[in-house]
Parts: sequence; C-alpha cells; structure tokens
Amino acid sequence: MKKIRENLFMQFLSFILLLLFIVTAVFIMNSYNAKKITRDNTLQLNENVLTQLVGKMDEMFISMQNLMSSVAYNPVVYTYYKEEEKRPLMQDDLKDVLINTLITDDYISGIELYNMEGNKLLGVGKRYTSIVSPEDINTIEYSEQILADDGGNIKYAIYYPIYDLKNVQYFTKLGICVFYLSVDNITDFLNEVSITDHTYLYVVDKEFNLIAQNMIAQKDKDFFQNLKITKSRYYVSEMKIDRNGWTIISYVPITELFQGLDFLNKEMKMLYFFSIGILILLVYFCYKAVINPLHQIDLFVKRNSTHTEERMDYKSRNEIGTLTRNLNRMLDERDTMNRQIQDSQKKIYETQLAKKQMEILAYRNQINPHFLYNTLECIRAMAMYQGCENVSELTVALSNVLRYAVKGENIVRIKDELNYIQEYSKIIECRFSKIKICLEADETLLEKKMVRLILQPLVENAVFHGLEPMIDGGKVLIKVYRSNEERKREWIYLGVEDNGCGIAEQRLQDICNSMRNDEIGKENGNQSIGLVNIYQRLKLTYNNNMELFITSERGKGTKVVIGFEETV
Repeated sequence: MKKIRENLFMQFLSFILLLLFIVTAVFIMNSYNAKKITRDNTLQLNENVLTQLVGKMDEMFISMQNLMSSVAYNPVVYTYYKEEEKRPLMQDDLKDVLINTLITDDYISGIELYNMEGNKLLGVGKRYTSIVSPEDINTIEYSEQILADDGGNIKYAIYYPIYDLKNVQYFTKLGICVFYLSVDNITDFLNEVSITDHTYLYVVDKEFNLIAQNMIAQKDKDFFQNLKITKSRYYVSEMKIDRNGWTIISYVPITELFQGLDFLNKEMKMLYFFSIGILILLVYFCYKAVINPLHQIDLFVKRNSTHTEERMDYKSRNEIGTLTRNLNRMLDERDTMNRQIQDSQKKIYETQLAKKQMEILAYRNQINPHFLYNTLECIRAMAMYQGCENVSELTVALSNVLRYAVKGENIVRIKDELNYIQEYSKIIECRFSKIKICLEADETLLEKKMVRLILQPLVENAVFHGLEPMIDGGKVLIKVYRSNEERKREWIYLGVEDNGCGIAEQRLQDICNSMRNDEIGKENGNQSIGLVNIYQRLKLTYNNNMELFITSERGKGTKVVIGFEETV
C-alpha cells in the first residue's frame, strides 16, 4: 500500500510540476503579449492621429482651393481683367468679392490680385511681402511658399493662376491670385489631438524647416534642435502630405508606450504566486492522504472528462475533503473560464469585424479627391459660361455625392443622409428619366443620429435590380418615421420601397440567410453583399437594438425596412 501511495504521490507531484510549468509559461506569455498589445495600440493610435491631422490639413487646403477657384472664375474678376476701361468703376465691386471671400473662411488672412506685369491690382486683409516677379508671372502655376512677416511669424502663400476660359482653343493667362494662410491654424490642429501626455508633434517642409508644433513642443523649445540626442528615447512616426510635400512628425516617449501596465503586472504576479501557493497546498494534502480517497479522486477526474457537470460529494473536513472542495471549485472556475473564453472570442470577432470596416474606410479615404473635385469644379464653371445649366447642376450633384461618400464620421444626422440621397437622386433621375425617387420624412426626426451610408445601397438596389428592368420605369419611396408600437416609441424606422419587378421567393430566402449568418462572399451579386454589409454595420453599432425586414412580391415590388433604437 505504501508503494502504491508513493506511486500515486509521485504521479500527482509530476502533474503538479507540469501545471507549475504551464502557469509559468502562461504568465510569461501574458506579460509579453500585454506589452506587445499596449505598444501596438499606442502606435496604432499614433498612426490614426497622424492620418487625422493629414485629413484636416487636406480639408483646409481643399477649402482654400475651392475659394481660390471661385475668385479666379468670378464674373466680376473676369470682367475686371478683360475690360481695363471699366476698372475704375468696378473697384468697389471687386473689393466686395475679395472681402466676402476673405470672411468666408477663417483660414484666410489676406488676398491679392496681380496682372501679367507683376503689378498688384488689389489686396484685402493682412499684407505680406510675396515673391512674384514679372519674369515668372508667365510661367508660374499653382504653387505655394513659406513667408515670414516683420514680426517673425510664419505665413503660407498660395499662388493660383487666372485663365481666360472663354478661349476654348488655348488657355490664356490673365493674372495671378495670391491667398495668405496663417500657420496658427495648423498649430491649433496639432493642439486638438492627443496621443500621450508628452508627445511632440511637428510640421516641417521639404527642407525639414520647422513650420508648426504643438503646445507641448512649444514648452520645450530646445527639443527640436536636439533630436539626434533625444531620438533614441522616442518612437518616431512620420506621415507626408502629398499635396505640398510637408511632413507631420510625432515623437512618442518609449516609456509612455507601456503606461498602465504596472497595475496589470501586479495583478498577474499576484495570480501567479497564488497559483503556486495552491499547487504547494495540493502537494501537502496529497502527502497526508490515503489511497482510497485518492483513488476516488482519480476515478472522479477520469469520469469528469465526459461528465463535466458532475461534482464530488465528500463531506469530510480533513485534507481529502478540502482537496475535493478545491477540485470542485477549480471545475467551477474552469466552466466560468470557458464561458469567458467564449465571450472573449465573440468580442474578438466583433473587433475583427470593426477592423475590417475601418480598413475598408481607410482604403476608401486613400483616394485623393483634390484632382477630382477641381476637375468637377472646372467642368461646372465651363458649363456655366457656356449656358449649360443642366450640366452644371449634375456636376454639383456628383461632387456633393463623392464628397459625402469619402469624408465624414460614421454617425451622421438623418437630415445629412437624406440630403445625400437627394443629390444621388438627381444623378439617377438624370440617367433614368422613367425612374422617380421620393422622400417622406418625419421632420421631428431630422436631427436624430444614424449610421452613415445606409440608405444609398438600398436605393441603388431598388433602382438597378427592381426598376431598371421595367420598361415603364417606376418609383422609389423613402420614408423616415417612428414606430406605432408603444413598446418601440423610441425606435426610428427607415423604409425603402419600390414598385419594380420584385425578388423571387427562393432568392429572397437566400439573401435573408446570408444576411443573418453574416455570409459575405457566399452569395453572388452586389445586392446580397450590400445588405449583409448594412446588417453587420447596424448590428455592430446597435447590438440587438435593431431590426431589418425584407418583403417582396414578383411583379409588384420590394420593401426594405430598417429599425433601430435612438442610442447613438
């Protein structure tokens, strides 16, 4: 019996040592993974902040470009350049145009107009010394330069050539428009974002000359000059602004990458030593035990592998009783841990889904809209000069649709989503004269919030899958309303209904199954993929406080209804 007990004890001791090794390995891996995750999250935040800054500065430059275009192609400006005899009488009108443009955007601090001889015709706002030589006036194109006034303050000048668009064969240059921008606005952008408490943010030009810096950096004026010395203690990230060659640089202290880990490390150490203590106690109880109770425990452990809900019923208060109760508690903790793992896997899935959506958004935002917007604005201006109002109106609608599609937050007002649909409808109705798109909305809901770009895929499906095959065309009705059910009075409903060809019953069932099972890619056709994407985005935002219904009848049409609670 002694030999048997010793054998059992040695087996159990080996098992304890194995558990100790596993606990130690898990502790080391968790410590490593915690540091890695914290570092990666901080660096991802840093990248997101830099992307946000680049986006804001791009928006600022786009606004400047649009305003410059509006000045360059303003009829008053055009007449002032073309008809010199009218200039004395048009001086006040031209000044009003420049002043109105100046007060439109806070970024602008001054505007000046130059003729082809390099002479300044008129200027409003603050005055600066720009470098516009008569020799370069014929060759200068859209460009920019950094200036400094007498006080040492850095300013930014943008040069925009003014052409005679009525000359359809060759663009004849009439002069130059100069806009001035104070870099104080860039400093405000840098101060609005935060990565860590001691992160330095700088904006430099192509020659690495300092243009702007955040407030933290301003307090440490010698930091930028000592970068070679301090660079080893900071994680450095750079992001270039393709439009003008500027670079945004962030310096994140390496010590701050692991902020918040001290408490976690203490908790993990306590858990580790607690686990070791439990293992030592188990060895002690095993040493004091007898063969029969150990055998019962052995049989119970083997039986529990298939009967996980079973627990030992041992009433003794000796060591075996304690061991039994500990074993039962460990099994309870195991079940709890399994449930926690399942919950964690669910959260990981949701996180991956959110990451997928952000990656899609990031790829979408990689599209540089400057050239497209400027081209559309040029088309609009030429259409207005040629008297083609329909072309101008359609161009504006397309520009608004593209701008809304690539810029903005994920959560918007219902009013903004409906305005976007109205612009989209102009394009659809121009393309398909037999198709009409109508809106009916409860005005009390226009300021409420919703997920962005939900209605457009539904309208697109209704047009191209429901109405386009119809010879006589049809109508798409978009409705925004509240629920009539008392228990859902705080819910908002969006309905998209068409009187088109409808969806076959089996096809409708396949679409619904794909949507409920999140099966992207298993169903062919953009209609199914679009609905699955909408359902996933709604569920990610509202959890279970949303619903989506699809009803259809062949030859009579299709109706899609989305409902969600006012929680965003």
